[in-house]
Amino acid sequence: MTAWDRHVRQSKDVADLMMPLVADLDRAFWVVMLNGKNRAIGLNLVSVGALTSALVHPREVMKPAILSNAAAIVSSTTTRAATPLRRRRTWF
Repeated sequence: MTAWDRHVRQSKDVADLMMPLVADLDRAFWVVMLNGKNRAIGLNLVSVGALTSALVHPREVMKPAILSNAAAIVSSTTTRAATPLRRRRTWF
């Protein structure tokens, strides 16, 4: 059973579907289109962002969903922290 043949019932299902696709992208906005049985029927990369954000307009999200006759959509974003937060020691 491929990732596209599974039902999308919870956030883990979406994560399993998206992980191979978003591994190398940063600040991207995706839309997964679902049919009436909650199976993925389409995927659309709506926006790849700039340095600090990804701009998304509602028409760019809804148009592919309407054209694919989707019963539902799931939006997904990717972000990556530039550097991990470091703890500072405080000496008294």
